[in-house]
Amino acid sequence: MRIRHLSIRNNRGIRELDWALPDENVICLAGSGDATKSTVLEAIRCVLHPQWNLVFDDADFYDCKPTNEICIEALLGDIPNEFRDVATYGYWLSGWDATLRQRHDDPVEGMEEVVRVRLSVGSNLEPSWMVVKDGDGEGHGVAAGRRRSRRQDGARSATHGKTQQLRRNRGARAEDRSCPGRQRQHEIPSAS
Repeated sequence: MRIRHLSIRNNRGIRELDWALPDENVICLAGSGDATKSTVLEAIRCVLHPQWNLVFDDADFYDCKPTNEICIEALLGDIPNEFRDVATYGYWLSGWDATLRQRHDDPVEGMEEVVRVRLSVGSNLEPSWMVVKDGDGEGHGVAAGRRRSRRQDGARSATHGKTQQLRRNRGARAEDRSCPGRQRQHEIPSAS
Protein backbone atom coordinates (compact mmCIF):
# COMPACT_ATOMS: atom_id res chain seq x y z
CA MET A 1 0.00 0.00 0.00
CA ARG A 2 1.02 3.60 -0.59
CA ILE A 3 -0.20 6.81 0.98
CA ARG A 4 -1.59 9.01 -1.81
CA HIS A 5 -2.84 11.87 0.37
CA LEU A 6 -2.35 12.82 4.01
CA SER A 7 -4.59 15.18 5.97
CA ILE A 8 -3.79 16.30 9.52
CA ARG A 9 -5.99 18.53 11.68
CA ASN A 10 -5.17 19.83 15.17
CA ASN A 11 -2.27 17.50 15.92
CA ARG A 12 0.50 18.99 18.05
CA GLY A 13 2.00 21.95 16.13
CA ILE A 14 -0.09 21.34 13.00
CA ARG A 15 -3.43 23.07 12.79
CA GLU A 16 -4.10 22.02 9.20
CA LEU A 17 -2.14 20.10 6.58
CA ASP A 18 -3.33 18.67 3.26
CA TRP A 19 -0.61 16.91 1.32
CA ALA A 20 -0.96 14.98 -1.93
CA LEU A 21 2.19 12.89 -1.78
CA PRO A 22 4.26 12.51 -4.94
CA ASP A 23 4.32 9.06 -6.50
CA GLU A 24 7.94 8.41 -5.55
CA ASN A 25 9.67 5.58 -3.73
CA VAL A 26 11.58 7.96 -1.44
CA ILE A 27 10.22 11.16 0.05
CA CYS A 28 12.40 13.46 2.12
CA LEU A 29 11.00 15.84 4.72
CA ALA A 30 13.39 18.76 5.14
CA GLY A 31 13.06 21.83 7.29
CA SER A 32 14.37 23.69 10.28
CA GLY A 33 14.10 22.35 13.79
CA ASP A 34 10.59 22.44 15.21
CA ALA A 35 9.02 22.62 11.73
CA THR A 36 6.73 19.64 12.54
CA LYS A 37 8.55 17.07 10.37
CA SER A 38 8.44 14.56 13.22
CA THR A 39 4.76 15.35 13.82
CA VAL A 40 3.98 14.38 10.22
CA LEU A 41 5.81 11.06 10.64
CA GLU A 42 4.14 10.43 13.99
CA ALA A 43 0.72 11.16 12.45
CA ILE A 44 1.38 8.51 9.79
CA ARG A 45 2.36 6.05 12.51
CA CYS A 46 -0.79 6.84 14.47
CA VAL A 47 -3.28 6.56 11.61
CA LEU A 48 -1.79 3.17 10.67
CA HIS A 49 -1.20 2.04 14.27
CA PRO A 50 -1.76 -1.72 14.59
CA GLN A 51 -3.10 -1.74 18.16
CA TRP A 52 -6.06 -0.20 19.95
CA ASN A 53 -4.09 1.20 22.91
CA LEU A 54 -2.56 4.30 21.35
CA VAL A 55 -2.08 6.90 24.10
CA PHE A 56 -2.86 10.60 23.66
CA ASP A 57 -2.59 13.51 26.09
CA ASP A 58 -3.44 17.22 26.03
CA ALA A 59 -0.08 18.11 24.46
CA ASP A 60 -1.02 16.08 21.37
CA PHE A 61 -3.79 18.58 20.50
CA TYR A 62 -3.15 21.79 18.62
CA ASP A 63 -2.66 24.66 21.05
CA CYS A 64 -2.91 22.07 23.86
CA LYS A 65 -6.70 22.25 23.70
CA PRO A 66 -8.49 18.88 23.64
CA THR A 67 -11.54 20.71 22.32
CA ASN A 68 -9.58 20.91 19.03
CA GLU A 69 -10.37 17.36 17.85
CA ILE A 70 -7.46 15.56 16.19
CA CYS A 71 -8.30 14.17 12.77
CA ILE A 72 -5.68 12.35 10.71
CA GLU A 73 -6.62 10.82 7.35
CA ALA A 74 -4.51 8.72 5.05
CA LEU A 75 -5.71 7.92 1.55
CA LEU A 76 -4.25 4.50 0.78
CA GLY A 77 -3.64 3.37 -2.78
CA ASP A 78 -2.09 0.25 -4.28
CA ILE A 79 -4.48 -1.67 -2.01
CA PRO A 80 -4.67 -5.48 -1.87
CA ASN A 81 -7.54 -7.24 -3.63
CA GLU A 82 -9.09 -8.29 -0.31
CA PHE A 83 -9.81 -4.61 0.42
CA ARG A 84 -11.91 -4.39 -2.75
CA ASP A 85 -14.29 -7.09 -1.47
CA VAL A 86 -17.66 -5.62 -0.48
CA ALA A 87 -17.50 -7.63 2.77
CA THR A 88 -14.30 -5.77 3.69
CA TYR A 89 -14.07 -2.19 2.35
CA GLY A 90 -15.50 -2.47 -1.18
CA TYR A 91 -18.41 -0.16 -0.39
CA TRP A 92 -16.03 2.44 1.04
CA LEU A 93 -13.69 2.67 -1.96
CA SER A 94 -13.00 6.07 -3.51
CA GLY A 95 -11.17 7.02 -6.68
CA TRP A 96 -7.76 8.70 -6.97
CA ASP A 97 -6.96 10.82 -10.00
CA ALA A 98 -3.16 10.63 -10.18
CA THR A 99 -2.95 13.38 -12.79
CA LEU A 100 -4.91 15.96 -10.79
CA ARG A 101 -3.86 14.40 -7.45
CA GLN A 102 -7.45 14.51 -6.20
CA ARG A 103 -9.81 12.07 -4.51
CA HIS A 104 -13.27 11.40 -5.92
CA ASP A 105 -16.10 9.93 -3.87
CA ASP A 106 -16.51 6.96 -6.21
CA PRO A 107 -13.96 5.00 -8.21
CA VAL A 108 -14.21 5.74 -11.92
CA GLU A 109 -12.67 3.89 -14.85
CA GLY A 110 -9.06 5.00 -15.23
CA MET A 111 -8.72 6.02 -11.57
CA GLU A 112 -6.98 4.09 -8.87
CA GLU A 113 -9.20 2.56 -6.19
CA VAL A 114 -8.24 3.91 -2.78
CA VAL A 115 -9.37 3.58 0.84
CA ARG A 116 -9.50 6.57 3.20
CA VAL A 117 -8.60 5.74 6.81
CA ARG A 118 -9.47 8.31 9.50
CA LEU A 119 -8.15 8.50 13.04
CA SER A 120 -10.14 10.82 15.32
CA VAL A 121 -9.30 11.75 18.90
CA GLY A 122 -11.62 13.95 20.93
CA SER A 123 -11.44 15.45 24.40
CA ASN A 124 -12.00 11.98 25.93
CA LEU A 125 -8.52 11.06 24.52
CA GLU A 126 -9.91 7.83 23.01
CA PRO A 127 -8.68 7.12 19.46
CA SER A 128 -11.20 5.90 16.90
CA TRP A 129 -10.29 4.48 13.47
CA MET A 130 -12.75 4.41 10.59
CA VAL A 131 -12.77 3.90 6.87
CA VAL A 132 -14.73 6.79 5.37
CA LYS A 133 -15.94 7.53 1.88
CA ASP A 134 -17.23 11.08 1.52
CA GLY A 135 -17.16 14.32 3.45
CA ASP A 136 -17.69 14.06 7.16
CA GLY A 137 -20.15 11.19 6.81
CA GLU A 138 -20.24 8.07 8.88
CA GLY A 139 -17.66 5.42 8.30
CA HIS A 140 -16.88 1.79 8.91
CA GLY A 141 -14.85 0.94 12.02
CA VAL A 142 -11.40 -0.56 11.49
CA ALA A 143 -10.41 -3.24 13.99
CA ALA A 144 -6.87 -3.41 15.34
CA GLY A 145 -6.39 -6.82 13.75
CA ARG A 146 -7.13 -5.40 10.28
CA ARG A 147 -4.65 -2.53 10.81
CA ARG A 148 -2.06 -4.99 12.09
CA SER A 149 -2.38 -7.31 9.10
CA ARG A 150 -1.88 -4.48 6.57
CA ARG A 151 0.82 -2.60 8.48
CA GLN A 152 3.58 -4.89 7.27
CA ASP A 153 3.09 -3.80 3.63
CA GLY A 154 5.61 -1.00 3.80
CA ALA A 155 4.07 1.59 6.09
CA ARG A 156 6.03 0.17 9.01
CA SER A 157 9.36 0.39 7.23
CA ALA A 158 8.67 3.96 6.15
CA THR A 159 8.34 5.29 9.69
CA HIS A 160 9.81 2.62 11.98
CA GLY A 161 13.26 4.14 12.56
CA LYS A 162 11.95 7.64 13.18
CA THR A 163 9.17 6.28 15.40
CA GLN A 164 11.65 4.39 17.57
CA GLN A 165 13.67 7.60 18.00
CA LEU A 166 10.49 9.52 18.88
CA ARG A 167 9.60 6.94 21.53
CA ARG A 168 13.04 7.25 23.12
CA ASN A 169 12.85 11.03 23.10
CA ARG A 170 9.22 11.30 24.21
CA GLY A 171 9.95 10.72 27.87
CA ALA A 172 12.99 12.99 27.81
CA ARG A 173 10.95 15.77 26.23
CA ALA A 174 8.01 15.53 28.64
CA GLU A 175 8.86 18.88 30.18
CA ASP A 176 9.19 20.40 26.67
CA ARG A 177 5.73 19.08 25.73
CA SER A 178 4.00 20.56 28.76
CA CYS A 179 1.47 23.10 27.58
CA PRO A 180 2.06 26.28 29.60
CA GLY A 181 4.36 28.60 27.72
CA ARG A 182 5.00 26.11 24.98
CA GLN A 183 6.26 27.84 21.84
CA ARG A 184 6.02 24.94 19.40
CA GLN A 185 2.81 25.65 17.51
CA HIS A 186 3.26 26.29 13.81
CA GLU A 187 0.64 26.75 11.17
CA ILE A 188 1.47 24.87 8.00
CA PRO A 189 -0.19 26.25 4.89
CA SER A 190 -2.38 23.91 2.91
CA ALA A 191 -0.47 22.03 0.23
CA SER A 192 -3.46 21.88 -2.11
